[in-house]
Amino acid sequence: MCIRDRSYTPSNLVVGQKYVLRSPNAADPSAKVRLVGAPGALEAYDDTEKADREGCKHQPQGTPVTLKKLASAFEQPNSFAQVTIESGECKGQSLWTLSINVQQN
Repeated sequence: MCIRDRSYTPSNLVVGQKYVLRSPNAADPSAKVRLVGAPGALEAYDDTEKADREGCKHQPQGTPVTLKKLASAFEQPNSFAQVTIESGECKGQSLWTLSINVQQN
């Protein structure tokens, strides 16, 4: 994983704490953060279906979330985080994202 902020590690995350979604690899501040239905889902990297760009699977940077759990994938410990969205029309939805997308506000 390429991480611009080298001081960040998924081990800093605490289950039950509130965070925001922010992609450290996105150059465009209006870029959406991708969420998926299961940890390790490759759909996170396949954004070819336009119909899949709607709904809760694409959230704006800064969306408040609560961390529910961490999961390992591809031999990387705690590489995925299950979060509950805390605002907007997707409030209450729980989905997974890369742990590096879960940041302190």
